[in-house]
Amino acid sequence: MVAGILACALLGSCNGGAEPTVSPQETQSPQNETPTDDYTIPPRPDVDPVIEPELSGDPAADALSVALYFAQLYPYIYKTGDTTQWDAYSAPECEYCWQSSEEVQNLTANGGWAEQSLEPHEYTIGIIDETANIYEIQLLVTRSEVVVYDVTGQTTYEEGEFHLVFKVMPSEEGYPQWQVLSFQIGDPSGFTRE
Repeated sequence: MVAGILACALLGSCNGGAEPTVSPQETQSPQNETPTDDYTIPPRPDVDPVIEPELSGDPAADALSVALYFAQLYPYIYKTGDTTQWDAYSAPECEYCWQSSEEVQNLTANGGWAEQSLEPHEYTIGIIDETANIYEIQLLVTRSEVVVYDVTGQTTYEEGEFHLVFKVMPSEEGYPQWQVLSFQIGDPSGFTRE
């Protein structure tokens, strides 16, 4: 179960409770390096926190800024184990957000961590509910090769392209000013161009 969630959480193809779309990257087997008796997990690198977006007051621009910020938090939480901002921006109903947070806690409890990066290169902004300012942000991203370091050894996943979908809205709580209602990851063919 943990391995399945971890593969999903490291940008396999999961969409928050719905039936996942299988991407070509998922059909490839990860490369596992079995640890030797003297294997130790490498120390986590020092990483600067991801800087929160400056919001302009324009709902569409702010929704995009929040989605881009949340996408950059994704590799950060796996590298550092620090889910503080991730959890703050995750609405209670965002199942995949909370699954990812839990998976990070499980991975990092024994010193594990993962190295990856995301590079967004296209986006679309859609409005779901104009009155409530609920937006759907789609990002097309390239994910670098992923290397997971844990007690079982080192596992590497190939670089790939993914389609991220966020549903975001202003927060009723005050901080943060916006929340992520859902976060989905899928095959890049699902990206809808305007």
